[in-house]
Amino acid sequence: MGGRGLGTNPEELLVCAVASCYTATLFGVLARARLPVSSLAVSASGTVTGFPGAARFARIVVSPTILGGAAARRGEYEAAAADAHDRCLIGHALASDVAYDVGSVAVREEHAPATLPQPALPEAEHVPSTGGAGDEHAVAARGG
Repeated sequence: MGGRGLGTNPEELLVCAVASCYTATLFGVLARARLPVSSLAVSASGTVTGFPGAARFARIVVSPTILGGAAARRGEYEAAAADAHDRCLIGHALASDVAYDVGSVAVREEHAPATLPQPALPEAEHVPSTGGAGDEHAVAARGG
């Protein structure tokens, strides 16, 4: 988006801020609901439209993976994920025309290993627009 291509860009920082806030909020919601969890991993992605002239975020999606959960209580985890979405301060600070959604919710009964493998994130990529409103730019983040 006009930078030198070094380091973290502002788009990645915004997606990371939403993912971090959502993760902390979800952990609190799970604790209050007394749902078992040993670890959380949240992936997040964002779409920037109007690139390069009138760039703006169009959507941010967070997708939690709950480790050490009870698979039989999946519906409760999904409700907790939606509740965390509704309570996330950073998510609510986004402009009203930015879609902020919860993607798939994964619940795994196994406990987290000492360190979770962190797959390499794709570089932010320039994706051709399909709607004629300019180009789209994908941004990804992973936390946990």
